[in-house]
Amino acid sequence: MTPARRRTTAADGAARLLTVRQVAELWQLNEGRVRRLCHAGLIRHIRIGRWIRIPSHTLHEDLHALLDAGQPALSSHQDQEWNA
Repeated sequence: MTPARRRTTAADGAARLLTVRQVAELWQLNEGRVRRLCHAGLIRHIRIGRWIRIPSHTLHEDLHALLDAGQPALSSHQDQEWNA
């Protein structure tokens, strides 16, 4: 008899892949903004067919890189108009 396969979980140290919606909720952005950040290469992500998945362990570093660079992609067009 072969040993049973054990599923790897996030608790095992494996990277958890988040959806665009989950990242949008975490960062309090809309999904379109998260998709644009992915397409611009500002958020590390994995494409599986048409799906975008974002490794949870990269979010903290990517957010700090965006903030350190003063990335306007996190502020809305409306916010930029108010600040002008």
